[in-house]
Amino acid sequence: MILNQVLVPLAVVGLVSHSVPSILLAIGLSWTAVSLAFLAFMPMSLTNVGGRMNEVARYGIPRVPGDFLQLALFTAPGILVAHIAGIGAAGIVAFGVAALGIVGSALSPINFIMLPVASRLAAQGSVVQLRRQIFNTHRLTIVGLVIGTIAVEILAQSIIRLYLGPEFVPATAVLRVIIIGALPWGLYVTLKSIIDARHVRAFNTRNMLIAVVSFSLAAGGLGRVWPSSTSVVVSFVFSLYVLGILTIRQVYLTTRDGQDVQPNVADADISSAIQGV
Repeated sequence: MILNQVLVPLAVVGLVSHSVPSILLAIGLSWTAVSLAFLAFMPMSLTNVGGRMNEVARYGIPRVPGDFLQLALFTAPGILVAHIAGIGAAGIVAFGVAALGIVGSALSPINFIMLPVASRLAAQGSVVQLRRQIFNTHRLTIVGLVIGTIAVEILAQSIIRLYLGPEFVPATAVLRVIIIGALPWGLYVTLKSIIDARHVRAFNTRNMLIAVVSFSLAAGGLGRVWPSSTSVVVSFVFSLYVLGILTIRQVYLTTRDGQDVQPNVADADISSAIQGV
């Protein structure tokens, strides 16, 4: 992740300055090369390749639409604001959305760590231990998200001035509204792997679809009575809370049993496949 998300982009931007398409192409090729280099050193087995491919495909393909829905959710606010208030206002919204992206990136290690842990505990039927692990991990996550949100709310004007310049200070309110969505978005990022580790069904994709629909309905409804870019931002934050609540609910349903039980056979097979991958 350090190579792909930090070093490669900086190196490419420094070496390739012809055009944006050239930069994006160079970054994509570099990411592919780095990933293949690490793949070459991964312990792999050719035993039962067809069965393993079938398991991974059955698990992974239903989750692909969720990535496109997430992309739509995070790009739609900027596109709508660009049509309502112009490209300058859209840039401010994009900056706020990017701030949420930074929150997700900062918390993504928790997601990567929880996936193998949750898949192992789910395969073993260790519901109590899984619930304890979630609680121990996320009580600190919630505290950190709340403190971080409060800090950004207080320092929002200074952040805008330092990062974008004093001429963008009037847009401070947009950042303050968007950053309210840091808590539900952070919980989704850190909890979604627990859902994926326990279930073959793509519950996260379903929840993301509901969030996108919620944003569309809220933006359309608010736009009729409050035709401004702020209504789009509020609708976006509302959809994040819908997503967070749905994610928490699904995690609760996944771990609500009071004692350890044997998991569903199909889910246990998929959990083992995840660990193998």
